[in-house]
Amino acid sequence: SYYVSVSGNDTNDGLSVEKPFKTIPKAINQVLPGDIVYLKGEVHPYSVSISISKNGTSTANCYLMAYPGEHTILDFSATPFGTRGLSLSGSYWQIKGIDFIHAGDNGMIISTGGYNVIEFCSFIGNKDSGLQLSGGAHDNKIINCDSYYNADPTDYGDADGFACKM
Repeated sequence: SYYVSVSGNDTNDGLSVEKPFKTIPKAINQVLPGDIVYLKGEVHPYSVSISISKNGTSTANCYLMAYPGEHTILDFSATPFGTRGLSLSGSYWQIKGIDFIHAGDNGMIISTGGYNVIEFCSFIGNKDSGLQLSGGAHDNKIINCDSYYNADPTDYGDADGFACKM
């Protein structure tokens, strides 16, 4: 398992709650199929999109999830308009218990990736659809997720909570 905390440091080994990484991309670079990335229950601010292109396998998923018993928020309010929060093109990921807020575009997009599970996540106040599937995304499960207050500027009148755009 790897750990990420806003008080961490990317020069740490990330292998314990006492020596976490600071950023999700640093943890993702280390991940192999079967590994878990735990995000401490804090507001994690990002000014750039997070991209995940690595793959798990059908017998060993990769995991990105809130630390047990804690609430994790990924705040993308510092991203420019048109910038997605998390872009997932990998397959066999399980993402659980995370709020994706205020992205300059989708809170999360799954494109080309398959066999992913997104569970107990919320997509709030993003400047396009909260969660979008497109570009050949297939065989993904979205379970017990909420998506609200997502809207396209400038009139904030025409975005979806969830969008499948194949």
